[in-house]
Amino acid sequence: MADEKAMCIGHEQRISAVEESAKSAHKRLDELISLNDSVKNLAISTAKMAEQLKTLTDNSAKLDQKISDLELKPGKRWETVAMQIVQLVIAGVVGFLLSQLL
Repeated sequence: MADEKAMCIGHEQRISAVEESAKSAHKRLDELISLNDSVKNLAISTAKMAEQLKTLTDNSAKLDQKISDLELKPGKRWETVAMQIVQLVIAGVVGFLLSQLL
């Protein structure tokens, strides 16, 4: 009988240890689930940020092109004015030469 009592006490201690281990395992699982949710949220946020960065890069490229076009505009205007002046001078010289011949 004493052996049975000792065995029962041993079983109770083992059952208590198993229950504590199961509680600890459940607690760690809950922490892992929470961590997994955080990682999922981080992945979603990263994907959104990547899409926004791509949009920002595309817009930046468009703005760079517009700025380049605006920077070139005065140069093009000056070239047009200079070309017209050269044409007027040539037309004047040709007109003067023709008036001298006639």
